[in-house]
Amino acid sequence: MRIAGALATILVAVLVAVLVASQSHASGLSTARFGGEHGHVLTDNATAIYYNPAGIAESEGGHVFVDGVVAYRSARYFHARAEGEIPEPPDALGANYGEAKFLSVGGSPMLGGTFKIGDVGLGLASYIPIGGGSGWSENPQFERHPRFPGAVDGAQRWFAIAGLFNLVYVSAAVAYRIEPARLSLGVSGSFIYGLVDTIRAQSPNGTNDLGTEGRTLLSANGMYGGFGAGAIWEALPERLWIAASYQSRPNVAGGMKLEGSVTLATGAGMTETPAQLEQDLADIIRFGIRYAATRTLELRFFGDVSRWSALSSQCVSQLGVDCHAPDPGGALPPGVIAFAPRNWHDAFGLRFGMSYWPHPILEVFSGIGYDSTAVPAATLDPALPDFHDMSCALGARVRVAAPVHVALGYTHLFSAFRDTRGRSELTPDAGGVYWQTTGVVDTNLDVAF
Repeated sequence: MRIAGALATILVAVLVAVLVASQSHASGLSTARFGGEHGHVLTDNATAIYYNPAGIAESEGGHVFVDGVVAYRSARYFHARAEGEIPEPPDALGANYGEAKFLSVGGSPMLGGTFKIGDVGLGLASYIPIGGGSGWSENPQFERHPRFPGAVDGAQRWFAIAGLFNLVYVSAAVAYRIEPARLSLGVSGSFIYGLVDTIRAQSPNGTNDLGTEGRTLLSANGMYGGFGAGAIWEALPERLWIAASYQSRPNVAGGMKLEGSVTLATGAGMTETPAQLEQDLADIIRFGIRYAATRTLELRFFGDVSRWSALSSQCVSQLGVDCHAPDPGGALPPGVIAFAPRNWHDAFGLRFGMSYWPHPILEVFSGIGYDSTAVPAATLDPALPDFHDMSCALGARVRVAAPVHVALGYTHLFSAFRDTRGRSELTPDAGGVYWQTTGVVDTNLDVAF
């Protein structure tokens, strides 16, 4: 137990160090992509600890699994002046209305191990299934501007200048293979470290008023718990497998409360206030079918439902003050620093994949998929952009030695642009045209013992 505890501590320390060092992750709250085409509800590698803990009872012997994801994202946001917004002064045209861009590259690691003894599988892993960050390009037109130097941070700065939000999981799992039913059942438990660090422009009246523009820095963190459960049934021996799993929300049904501070910088100076961020995230239902069509061809179909309707709002308040939504058109309640309605809705993803073995030591895999958006037009903003995505993947896995496999894959996500002009319910108005394209490289090493 001491060894397991020490390993968990090391895993968290390494992952947090990587995250803090890099502020260039893809923006928004992204779903897990570690494991690539081998990270899904039917897998038997260490990523099953998250996707479906029953999978570790489908493996054999012991395995150490190391995975790395590197993603790049190119995005643009165009915002035109909406009805009721403050016009720009003649010497500040382009400060609030126009195009903003970013191109970012970042990555995250996953480390895990599994061991099967008889019909019992055990697993331990750490990974980052949900999170992201942003770092928007500057607007050089306003560099060292004599009146409005803050506009250098771009037209999107009222929602995001730079930031990071990540959930780091350390999970343990146990699974059991029931014979002769050919049924595997598994459960997992997770310690979850949440980290948020964001900076944005803000005016005391909540508008995009250049004359009173300041900066708000939110830095907060917290520890939570979670669990997962799943099953895999081998319906036809060595031919057909059916699976389903469930992953709870962070902190299960209690919501998340991250504690830290809010620093407000204005022309009058800086003030720091102990604060907390309250929000709730999604739980996830997964399902899938795997079919061995021949000895050299495998087909997979799987999907998920992410219940993002749990995220109705995000609220920042003074530490110890419960958040309450303001009355329509009214001021913020006492002790509430910021309130953002979200009203997200449930989203789903579907994926078809296949693997082909031209040689016993070489597997070539591919996949196509679709992911729906969880964010309605009314509350879409540059801090948490989300799109309808189509994706295509291609890669290979090779056995380089009897106990060692190495895999490399690339997934490209094609996002449908979104035009929310005239539909934003946020203040300041976040309506605009959003574009993005994303590429994800996944590589992993699986060592058996």
